[in-house]
Amino acid sequence: MSRKAVLACVLLCLGWIKVAYAAQGTAVNSIPYLPSSIEIDGQLSESSWQQALLVDVDVVTYPTDNTQAQVRTQAFIFQNGQSLFVGVKAQDFNPELIRAEYKRRDSIGNDDHVTITLDTFNQQQQAFQFSLNPYGVQWDRLRDETRGRTNGAWNAVWQGAGYKHQQGYDVEFAIPFSALRFSSSKNSDLEWGIEITRIMPRDSRININSQAKERGNTCFLCQIPKYRGFKDITPGSDIELVPSITAKKVQTREVTDADPTVMASWPDTSIETDLSLSMRWGITQDNILNVALNPDFSQASADAEQITVNSSFSPTYRENRDFFLDGSDYFSTSRMSLVHTRNLVAPDYGVKFTGKQGNSNYGVLLANDTSSQFIVPRSQGSWQANLKDESDNEVASNNLVARYQHNLDQRSNMGVLMTQRENDTGYKNSVVSLDGVYQPVNEHRFKYQYAYSRSDNTLAFRKTKLEKEGKPLLSPEGHKPPQGQQPPKPNDPLAHIPVEQNGDAINLEYKYLQTNYDLVGRYIDYDTDFRADLSSIGKVGYDRVLFGGGRWWFGKKGSPWTRWGIHGDWDRTKEKQTGIELENEYEAHVWVDGPKQLHAKAGVISKDAYWDGEVFALTYLNLYGRIDPIKNIRVWTRWTLGDAIDVKNTRPADRTKMEFGSNWRLGEHITGSTKYTREVLDVELGELYDVNKLDFRLNVQFNLDNSLRLVVTQSDLTRNIDLYNEEVDDLNKRISTQLIYAYEPDPKTVFYLGYADKAEQKEQRIDIEQDQRSVFMKISYDFQI
Repeated sequence: MSRKAVLACVLLCLGWIKVAYAAQGTAVNSIPYLPSSIEIDGQLSESSWQQALLVDVDVVTYPTDNTQAQVRTQAFIFQNGQSLFVGVKAQDFNPELIRAEYKRRDSIGNDDHVTITLDTFNQQQQAFQFSLNPYGVQWDRLRDETRGRTNGAWNAVWQGAGYKHQQGYDVEFAIPFSALRFSSSKNSDLEWGIEITRIMPRDSRININSQAKERGNTCFLCQIPKYRGFKDITPGSDIELVPSITAKKVQTREVTDADPTVMASWPDTSIETDLSLSMRWGITQDNILNVALNPDFSQASADAEQITVNSSFSPTYRENRDFFLDGSDYFSTSRMSLVHTRNLVAPDYGVKFTGKQGNSNYGVLLANDTSSQFIVPRSQGSWQANLKDESDNEVASNNLVARYQHNLDQRSNMGVLMTQRENDTGYKNSVVSLDGVYQPVNEHRFKYQYAYSRSDNTLAFRKTKLEKEGKPLLSPEGHKPPQGQQPPKPNDPLAHIPVEQNGDAINLEYKYLQTNYDLVGRYIDYDTDFRADLSSIGKVGYDRVLFGGGRWWFGKKGSPWTRWGIHGDWDRTKEKQTGIELENEYEAHVWVDGPKQLHAKAGVISKDAYWDGEVFALTYLNLYGRIDPIKNIRVWTRWTLGDAIDVKNTRPADRTKMEFGSNWRLGEHITGSTKYTREVLDVELGELYDVNKLDFRLNVQFNLDNSLRLVVTQSDLTRNIDLYNEEVDDLNKRISTQLIYAYEPDPKTVFYLGYADKAEQKEQRIDIEQDQRSVFMKISYDFQI
């Protein structure tokens, strides 16, 4: 039995050990049942609010430590059997300082806002969070306590409104029980954890809570108040149907054959139309079935561009598609990202079942895909594979994800995950994983994960892998393959690429947590042949150890300097196949939070890094700063200065990378952002390349439902081809534009009408010219049955 298998057995035994400890006691209040409804208009004028439970939100938990709030905030709570109603009166001595506008949903994190946190299973593991700003703009997300993550991409259908006035503002929430998951409440009351939080971004960001919080206690849900009630509540509508139609017309053109500097005429293309249907069935309050037929996976916002000109790793992009986002937290694990659904490009169908029973969570995802695309990881790079048949057509794949997790207590859990991807050509990739969090007390937290993979590689994939990666790596001596590996046979270049590829991986983290400092240790070990084709893992074939920690201080009450600290670590990475030390790194950072919501950070990194047979001594600086100079503007900058590696030509270089960004507001209805990035790489003989990227986004929010969005991105890359050892383009410019009108009364009832284009200039073109344009429309409607 391998050492990793033995360790996995130890982790399995450790995971089932329950440690009893005293939970923080809190008073239990009662949520009244009032058989009435109210108009959600942001004004708490109905008589029902006079009969609701009153909760004072009066404890400042940041930047001070549980002090009395200087402004008055009161919350009123009741339920009518169908929905939970929360009204909040947020007074302000200086209402002109309130920061809020009409804007897109889920974009109010820097605004004044009120958040309702609902731990509906009362297990301090997961919670729903709903927020409103003074204009009624919504923000919802899922909080996962054991992983320390928040899923802001999750969306629910609920009502909210805000009303701004001379004494501050009021907000009203109407959260239907059909939007939540909870245990059955037949003939008995339920106990939920409920927290009310008010955020006031002023010179410093001020957090006001309905209950005190212990500094250094990482378990937020363990410290929120408990409320009883909800007897005989029902989830309301059990079935949700969302039909949608999308239509688009895309035109693409190239340069003419006769003259590479002249663009061809636009082709006459037809309008493509797609119909789709998605269903969400609440079988019970805590078991949900999602089905999508010819699912609509169109995106209404452009991905941010990434600089990859000097990187050997394939870029990844975040998931933005509704079907995959609903219940996605059920498939996440403690230390590895084994499920990245952007690898599923264009499914014809998808089926997902997620649920909870007692202390157990479970989920199953089935989907096909019209292609078989995945990341092929290596120790010093990755590339994107796309399996095709003998006629060079994409090959459809079948995909499965299954997850089970058991919550051992308030802070500890363990789970198993299985993924599988296969197609009819003989390709198959399977992964089985064990993971968990073990935290007997707040000070000690241990996260662990072990995974085993098996891949069946087709002849076509093996040939592509040989073409992409070349010959196998030699040992450090450069004369023979690593110990235990047979040399390739003569005239058999594929001999070192196995038909059956097996590997395992382990990822461990221990943290010691205190109010003013922490210590961390990590151990990571990925076999060379480990591959998880439904994941975003792009690096394997290495092991790493890391030790680090940090210390921080809090400012005194009234001081504009609220926090500052230091942290650093040492890590060492070795290549599994050869034993070569890929990296030996030291880093140290200092940071400070100050007036006008200033956050500044400076760090120095020094390391020896191995690349393509050579070791490079690198030292460079990382600098970051963010500040709100005036009420309606936030600006930030990030710099990287110092030594680098020219990975294309394997030689030392100097890199200067600078980023400048801003988020701004013009009145109550116009918001926007800009980001400019420039990266210059210099080598001994001169400047190797200069890349500039600009991302401009403008949102005109006419009201809560109607908006007009403009996105313009520009990329400009110039290279000195005389300094390259291979043939490259000396010029590549690109400008992309997207304009969308959006009507979005809720996240699933939408109407989009948009236009997009792209213009490009390469070395053979004299001017930058448009080579792609499209118009598109989407209509969907949410039926509650």
